[in-house]
Amino acid sequence: GTWPDDENGVAKMFDLLELGLRSGVEVLDVESAWDPVRTDAILSMAEDRYSSLILGSHHKVPDEVSMEKAVGYFRQCHLSGRAHGAKVVLSIDDEENDTMADDAGKIAQSLCRAEGKPVIPNISLILGEIGQYSRIINERFTPVTHESLPSVAAPGQLSAKQILQQKLDC
Repeated sequence: GTWPDDENGVAKMFDLLELGLRSGVEVLDVESAWDPVRTDAILSMAEDRYSSLILGSHHKVPDEVSMEKAVGYFRQCHLSGRAHGAKVVLSIDDEENDTMADDAGKIAQSLCRAEGKPVIPNISLILGEIGQYSRIINERFTPVTHESLPSVAAPGQLSAKQILQQKLDC
């Protein structure tokens, strides 16, 4: 979510995505809001020659968005049916909205089911300490840190041990 999204930054990201494919990564995280022509090219390359799974992602920080927009981001992350999973990272202003990402992901899945479209797994995250609960209730693939690392990779990130302890305490 902190990668530069200017023209040069986007070009470098697509170079890295191609390198990832050629290197045989298991999961390729493709930002859904970037250049659609380059996105189509990398997805076509993945489909034609590689076995990497595609994770469509969207990072909407630092501003809080409506539930409708959040649902739209999950749907956008489906990359027109070409993604195997969707990851949306949101920000919130009020702790009462700490399930917003999870709720939006479930609504998007329900809409896909109703439309007869594939339902893919979601990674639903909210940044910061205020969003740590989203990491605890997230059902799949929650990005984690490790206690021995000097810092976390994202604001509010927890270790697997912390998440499991919170689940046991609930």
